[in-house]
Amino acid sequence: MEGAIKLDCREPENMRTLFWDIDWNDMDISRHREFMVSRVLNLGDEESVRWLLSIVSREEVIDIVKNSRSLSPKTLTCWENILGLREDIAKCS
Repeated sequence: MEGAIKLDCREPENMRTLFWDIDWNDMDISRHREFMVSRVLNLGDEESVRWLLSIVSREEVIDIVKNSRSLSPKTLTCWENILGLREDIAKCS
C-alpha cells in the first residue's frame, strides 16, 4: 500500500506485548487504525496511550470510542469520561 505508515522503534517497549497475537512488523496504522486504537484503549497504560495520541488525532480516538464494538464496557465508560462524551452516544453492545 503506497503511503502506508509503518510503525517503527519509537513505540513504547510494552506496545509489542499489547499485540502479542499479531506480527508487530506487519502492523500498519493506516490499515489497522481502529484495531490498534481499541487495543491500546482496552489494555494500554499511560505511556502507550500517550504514544497512540502522538500518531492518532483526538478526533479519531473519539470517533472510535463512539463506534467501536470492541471496547469493554468498563473501558468505554472510562474513555467517555476522559473525552467528555455522553454514555448514550457510544455503541458498545
